[in-house]
Amino acid sequence: MAFKERIGVLETYDRARTGPKVDETEWDQKIIYQTAKKLKEKYKLQFDRAKIIPTDTDMLDRLFQAGLEMLVSLGVYCMDTGRVIKYTEDEVLAAAAAAPYELTLGEG
Repeated sequence: MAFKERIGVLETYDRARTGPKVDETEWDQKIIYQTAKKLKEKYKLQFDRAKIIPTDTDMLDRLFQAGLEMLVSLGVYCMDTGRVIKYTEDEVLAAAAAAPYELTLGEG
């Protein structure tokens, strides 16, 4: 699978200035909620409160697909501009592929 080059800071800034204008309350209380509810049903996601981190590989795959679909369909809300920054699936997957695999916190 070939990905296009990752987008840079200036492109993200431009998208934050020109993306769709959305009221923050509507974004938080309506758009996010309704989309998450729809994707939970679509991907048959059931959560076990006794097991916070799922280990079932099928569930993990469905969680990833739901999260990817949510990010691509909604984008990211920019509080400073009141606009939505949209990303393509290729851009999201390229960023995920380029992310570090480990993180060291503290010394050593």
